Amino acid sequence: MRNRRSTLLFLAAALAVACSCPLAGVTPPGAPSATPTGPSAPFDTPTSPPPSAAPTPAPTGTPTIPIAWPKSVAVNCRLGPDTVWVTTSGLNLGQTAEITGKNSDASWWYVKDPQNPGSYCWVSAGVTNTAGNLATLAIIGPPDAEVTDVTVKLIPNSVHVGGCVGPLQPISLKGTITVNGPVKVKWHFETQQGGSLPEHATNFDAFGTKNANEDYTPILTPGNYWVRLVITSPNSLVGEAKYKVTC
Repeated sequence: MRNRRSTLLFLAAALAVACSCPLAGVTPPGAPSATPTGPSAPFDTPTSPPPSAAPTPAPTGTPTIPIAWPKSVAVNCRLGPDTVWVTTSGLNLGQTAEITGKNSDASWWYVKDPQNPGSYCWVSAGVTNTAGNLATLAIIGPPDAEVTDVTVKLIPNSVHVGGCVGPLQPISLKGTITVNGPVKVKWHFETQQGGSLPEHATNFDAFGTKNANEDYTPILTPGNYWVRLVITSPNSLVGEAKYKVTC
């Protein structure tokens, strides 16, 4: 009987020890939970999709109408595609002009004159920026230069001979011819008393003014007479002055 009681006591003690050990996978009372109960840690997920490795292509479209504007300072707009042509207008900073043509090597643009609606002029490609389709522009040749002004001055413009006995002293015919571009000018003087004087030709390498001079001896007949500087080529133009003969 005593041995049986000892065996029972031993089994009871072993069972008590076994019940005090935690079981695998079971959280003891009061121990912290294995899974956090607060907010989750933030993720590194961007709020927008990441940029593509390839750059975004630039727009390929171009304006339908080509235009030109000054690069840094106001530019001259000329009658023809070179600095040998007279300036007829200008293109100011911040101002654009529609391009309607070009010269043979595209070094000058033929544009609508921004200062004079309905007119056209040339600006240098070297001093202007451009935008738009330039490939289809027509090639335009330079204009025909012309004489734009003539003047005549007579020295002296009055001659006097006492008793109407000659001869008279010559009069210096002083003329000027102004052109708007490179051109060859044919001209002569014409006098009311003596008719036409010999024809001359003057070459202009660029726009500007040159002298046209000749000496003329009037006829000793009292009166007032005209002298004309006549341009016959490349266009027709006449300047006139008068002298007086007295005795």
